[in-house]
Amino acid sequence: MSSHLRLLIVDDSVSFRDAMSTILISEGYRVLTAEDGSEALKLLVEPLPDVIISDLHMPRMSGYEFLTEVRRRFPGIPVIVISSSFKRDELLPEIFADAFLHKGDFTIDQLCFKIIELLTAPPLRAKPSETKTEWAWVSRDVGGNLLLLCTSCQGSFKLAAIGLDGGRLSAKCPACKAVVEFQIDHSKEGLPGGDS
Repeated sequence: MSSHLRLLIVDDSVSFRDAMSTILISEGYRVLTAEDGSEALKLLVEPLPDVIISDLHMPRMSGYEFLTEVRRRFPGIPVIVISSSFKRDELLPEIFADAFLHKGDFTIDQLCFKIIELLTAPPLRAKPSETKTEWAWVSRDVGGNLLLLCTSCQGSFKLAAIGLDGGRLSAKCPACKAVVEFQIDHSKEGLPGGDS
């Protein structure tokens, strides 16, 4: 069965991507890799991957931004997060993942079991046209800047958060000049969004 399954591995660590790719190919999977969410979005064309395996903290487009976009556009693709950022019981609901493995603390057998488990009993979700509008997870860098995702060109950019009030706001993407709308909810302040 695994010889027909396509996996997409998204991680900024070259050694992790190469090692995982080599091992999973030897297990019979077809594997694509990307160094961050921006590169990964370009690979989401037919035939789509059967499972996405993603890190959370990456340059240009983080796993938070990438997985938010995946859930919005391709809700049927199961996602496994492999990260050292959280423990299983700390994983936030804003992170769109169907399974979580702690980086450096799992076996290939455990990963393969999760892949088969998600494909055997895929999560039930609404199709994109039926999905309610949800505000995306917006993380901050160590300097307090917001990290925004342009829904037009799929690029990410920083916006100084100092002086921004809560509520619905907008900013112009420096790359394509599209207007990006976002919301600041001060009741959610203090949620993690820093480096791994």
